[in-house]
Amino acid sequence: MNLAIAGDRTLYVTSDRAPGVSKYTEGQWQDITPNSSKNEIFNGLTIHPHHPETLLVMEGEKEYAQIYLTQDGGRSWVQNETQRQNNVPWLPDSFFSAHPAAIAFDDQNPNRV
Repeated sequence: MNLAIAGDRTLYVTSDRAPGVSKYTEGQWQDITPNSSKNEIFNGLTIHPHHPETLLVMEGEKEYAQIYLTQDGGRSWVQNETQRQNNVPWLPDSFFSAHPAAIAFDDQNPNRV
């Protein structure tokens, strides 16, 4: 299970036990799962350090997991294109995208994940 609290005190939750992405705000739970992945398990979850309604979620425990971005707290999502920068020559590129468990915005450069 991944929990993240945004600067506006909204709680976001993903779990490897149940499909979807949830949001808790003002005493109410909402299912904010990206429409194209309603039955998917999500592992990764990260909130932009300066924009509390901007978050990324990542499908979990599958090869070549998809990453989704919302900039409006989960009302709409876009599938993010990913680029791998493999700097470890003896590991295959697939090592960095197969069965991921976490994702995070870079605190020093929030435009990088």
